[in-house]
Amino acid sequence: MSAYFYLCCKNCEISLYLGKKIASEETSLTLQGVYLEENKAWNNDARAWKVIQRFLQDHEMHELLFASDEHFPEVHLYESANTDELLSK
Repeated sequence: MSAYFYLCCKNCEISLYLGKKIASEETSLTLQGVYLEENKAWNNDARAWKVIQRFLQDHEMHELLFASDEHFPEVHLYESANTDELLSK
C-alpha cells in the first residue's frame, strides 16, 4: 500500500492533499501534485504551485507539517482544503 502525502496546518486542522510519490522521467520520485475538480485531474504545473503558495500564505505563522498518512494518521480527521477555491484566490 502506498503512502499518501499532505501539507497540514495543525492550528486549523486542514490539509492539502498532494497524492502519492510517483516515478518521474528522471527516475526520481515526485508527488502527484494537486487534484483540481475543474478538470478532474492531477496537476503538477503552475496551477499546483499557485494552490500550494495560497495554502502557505493562508496559514502563515501556523504550525505546518508535511507528512504521509502512514506517519500522521490524524490527517484523516482534518478538513480537506478546497483546491479550486485556493486556485481562484
